[in-house]
Amino acid sequence: MLRPWPDAIAQVLSAAGFGLLLWLGISVALITHGANMAALRAPQLWALILALALLAIAAAVAFSGTRPAGGVRTRLRAATPWQARRNALAAAAVVLACAVGGLVTWVAPGATRALLLGLAGMLLSATSLGAVAANAMAQAAAPGGGDRQHPLVVPIQLLSTMQTGLALMFALMASLLAIGRDGGRMLGIVLVLCLLVVAATALYWRDAGRDRDKAAGPPAPAQARADRRRHRRIAAALVAGVPALALALAAAGIGGVTPWLWTIAVATVLGTALERHAFLERRAGDAPRGSALNVQEGS
Repeated sequence: MLRPWPDAIAQVLSAAGFGLLLWLGISVALITHGANMAALRAPQLWALILALALLAIAAAVAFSGTRPAGGVRTRLRAATPWQARRNALAAAAVVLACAVGGLVTWVAPGATRALLLGLAGMLLSATSLGAVAANAMAQAAAPGGGDRQHPLVVPIQLLSTMQTGLALMFALMASLLAIGRDGGRMLGIVLVLCLLVVAATALYWRDAGRDRDKAAGPPAPAQARADRRRHRRIAAALVAGVPALALALAAAGIGGVTPWLWTIAVATVLGTALERHAFLERRAGDAPRGSALNVQEGS
């Protein structure tokens, strides 16, 4: 059964969690020793905790309201090869994240820890991004889905994951470290990623509208189409407009960088949830079930 709002929330929280793990892996792989590693320890550990919390909440939302006859095993069983790959990559990412946390916390600094952190960080980034890509492919290949041939389905989810994860990582760093002038660069980098997400999403919806016009069958109700267009406009304003406004106001000295980074992180998560809701509502007539990242296909 398709549940647009719960599925959208579960997907966005999962993507944010995997996005944090992606950037956590990159940070520990690139900076494995020295003063910089010591300074980043607190943001990295908090990123790990927040990422795992987001994934746990996403799993709870995805499982809520589902009562399959086979119990937990039925819920976790992969119905397609892409779902199986997604689940395996998601589990590997969580295990690697815990390993990274253990290395950073309990292993003494040295060449051995640097080597292990570099390897674990690269694998963590790869599996986190792979879980998101596999989930996108599982959605696109779902029976009745009309998006399996669209070239932007996977890039949009990857970009969105990178953008929400980076916004959260930068917000944690700004809260725990003295970032100085780097705050403006952080805002600018996040804004670029946000603009890429909005541009790719706009192209997808343009093509989706053309495909819907060509498709056989009755069109969606006018009110439903209007609601989806309104949600997409609000989502674009949250994902791109808020970061642009934050950068302009921070450059003018209005507000601190840290509050603006947290504002951007929250706004982009909300905007992405609205966009995913519109996407799932559009597919409600074509796909008999929804999909939640790294947990199940159909909640």
